Amino acid sequence: CALATGPRVVASQGIGDGCDLVRVLPAGSHRVLVRAFGGAPLTGTGAVDIDPVVTLDEGVGPELVAAPGESRALRFTLAADGEVGIGLKVDADTLSCTLRDGEDALVGDGCHQFHRLGQGTYQLFVEAPPDGPPQRFSPVVFGLKGSQVDVPDEWLREFFGRVKRTQATEVTR
Repeated sequence: CALATGPRVVASQGIGDGCDLVRVLPAGSHRVLVRAFGGAPLTGTGAVDIDPVVTLDEGVGPELVAAPGESRALRFTLAADGEVGIGLKVDADTLSCTLRDGEDALVGDGCHQFHRLGQGTYQLFVEAPPDGPPQRFSPVVFGLKGSQVDVPDEWLREFFGRVKRTQATEVTR
């Protein structure tokens, strides 16, 4: 399947488990295109879910729930160039996260990230595994004012500890 805005295809996926496109789209008309692969007949069902994007502010965001296999789209705006920390308050580390910029380019992945970013709007996609229970989580973002970071020291210590543990775990796998 593919997602198109005007004459431009903005995302496509398929083969195997089917198609699951998660994108933040500007207001306007968009098309979802579905076709069979090769000479195979087109079978199955299709569904389109349209969910509002949660806008995040500095600090701990609202508690959200991701159902099995569901993705949640979150957005934040960085007022000026600066260092930004992104994380999740969650009971289990089973969710996956990707951070994308305003042009939909991948900035980073992992549910605890720290980046030097330029002014602009960014999207954080949080996805639950398809075979687990629903997951409650609260997004945490700091540094949205740019170079002015006003975060309690204990939050920073815990955040950087989690980032280091996550990176070490990913390297040893």
